[in-house]
Amino acid sequence: MGVLDEVLGALAVGSWVNSILYAYEISQAYYYFSTFKNDSSIAWLMVSFAILMDTIGTMSYCALVYLYTVSHFGDELFLVTQNWTFPTLVAANGISVITLHTFLVIRVYRLSKQWTLAAALYLVALCALAGDFWSTANLVRFPQYAQRDELTTPLTFWDSSSAGADILIAFTLMYLIRKSRMKVSGFNQSAMAKPLKLLYFAALESGAVPSAVTLIGLGLYLWNKSSNIGPSLYACIGRVSSITLLYNLNLRKATADSLMHSDGALESASKSNGPSGLFKSWRKGARSANQFEMNVAVSTVTDVRHEGDEDFRIVTLPSSSTAHSALDIEKNPDERKLDRVTFDEDHSV
Repeated sequence: MGVLDEVLGALAVGSWVNSILYAYEISQAYYYFSTFKNDSSIAWLMVSFAILMDTIGTMSYCALVYLYTVSHFGDELFLVTQNWTFPTLVAANGISVITLHTFLVIRVYRLSKQWTLAAALYLVALCALAGDFWSTANLVRFPQYAQRDELTTPLTFWDSSSAGADILIAFTLMYLIRKSRMKVSGFNQSAMAKPLKLLYFAALESGAVPSAVTLIGLGLYLWNKSSNIGPSLYACIGRVSSITLLYNLNLRKATADSLMHSDGALESASKSNGPSGLFKSWRKGARSANQFEMNVAVSTVTDVRHEGDEDFRIVTLPSSSTAHSALDIEKNPDERKLDRVTFDEDHSV
């Protein structure tokens, strides 16, 4: 391995990987904007802001490599300095990460309805943002490679807080989804298995991938502070975070497709005293992707067991009202007695 491989070579390879991730992010953003045209303005603003930050970060990364390998190649004084592109890239990455954390914490609140839980998680995320700004400030104050020891404390604080926020938010979402599934134990679990599995996997991926990139990059940096291998890996964290954000948003179409073919599981589960928050938080995306409404177009049948060990059959029927959905509950189908139960938009009787 040559003298410059761990310095310039690592930056060059890192810029290639970053460019691939950025191109993939743009493709996912195009899919999002073209598919979810009626999505909330907050989601649109988050995605647009993340793309803006990643564009700045990617341009800074490309400029960094060009300055080192073309404009100032052979200039020893320049090569031992971390120029303006470094703090710009670090700041842009930190803002992309906090955008993902904001989106996920909002999801936690919608599922749990506990603002204290959401506030505690967001406090950890804000600590990560503070660590990012601290690292950026130290890069400006101590730009020389020989001064990299000054970055150790803020960078460790930043990465630890960011990975901690990723993991805590992911486990919280996984717990809430699992709790929601337990609440619909009286309904058709097999029909709901696939959509719930998609949600569960999305929560796991949202914490596992960004935290893994963060911690591996930190470990490589601490192992050899004069090398750019660790920083080159972590320079891609902004793109990883934005792709994770878009993955969660775009997954709603696959989830909606699963719910549309779940043999009435959505209709019954969303109207139970079960995970109304779970389906509420995803319902808008489902509508945008499939023009899905809570009233079903055709009748479907789902069998449930009543506490008195009597068989019931829930038949979902089309409703003329967009604000309500009607269910016919038939006890012992041979009998003619029929009770009608109407559920409002809040999924309560």
